[in-house]
Formats: sequence, C-alpha cells, structure tokens
Amino acid sequence: MWSFASQTLIHRRELFDRIVQTPNLHGISLLGGEPLQQAQIIWLLEKIRQETELTIFLYTGYSLSELEDKHEWSAVLRDCDVVITGRYQESLRDTNLQWRGSKNQLIVYPPLSRITEQPTQTNEVEVIIDETGKITILGYPETLTDLI
Repeated sequence: MWSFASQTLIHRRELFDRIVQTPNLHGISLLGGEPLQQAQIIWLLEKIRQETELTIFLYTGYSLSELEDKHEWSAVLRDCDVVITGRYQESLRDTNLQWRGSKNQLIVYPPLSRITEQPTQTNEVEVIIDETGKITILGYPETLTDLI
C-alpha cells in the first residue's frame, strides 16, 4: 500500500495496525485512484472485517458488470458494508446525491453489510477548520458560496 509520502511503501500489517490504533474510529473509506488495483486491498478488507467492528466503505470506478467479472467481487461483497460503483462522469454531476457525485454511480449494500439502516438523507457537506486555520471540505458543494 502506498502512503501519502512519495516513494514510501507501508507494509500491509503496518497499515492495518495504524487503522486499528486510531482512536474514536468507527469505519474506513477506501477511495482515490482505484482501490481494487492495490495488490493487498483484499487482504486488508478481510483483516479489518474479521478483527474489528469497523465499517468498510469502498469507492470503485468499476461498474457492477465489471466487478462481477473480477475475482475480487466476492471478497468485496463479503467484507464491505457499502460499495459505490461506477466512474464519476462530470456530465452526470448531481450534488444532491448522497455519497456519490454523478447519477450513474450506484450505492450497493452487500448482503452481509453491518449497516442495518440505510440513510434517507441527501448529500451533506462537512467543513473542518483545524487549529491552524486549515479548511477541509468533504462532500460535494455546488459552489463555495453554498457553504456560507
């Protein structure tokens, strides 16, 4: 697995240990690039599922049909709680969708999901201002003025 530092590898066990040692963590989200192209992602999903109570949220650019053709799909269904499928398409952008940015993307709740109640709200935006004044925006705001 790659760390945020360029050219630095993190052993899969070290990554797992960092995740489980994080205080007040309720779940993880895997996204960015294509998580399913990471060689050890299936190991990590299985390990987190077997040894923790953390929920697992996976974003993948693969469509459902592409995932069904991949051998990892059964592990994804077994270990993930929510899977967002499909490539983001700017022409289908919709900021009112929950957890996804374009209308072609689907939310899949696998049969063994630990999430028993599916949320009904629309998209939310979270703004985090840390102690140094750094601002982090999570979600899909239509414009920055929507946040004011």
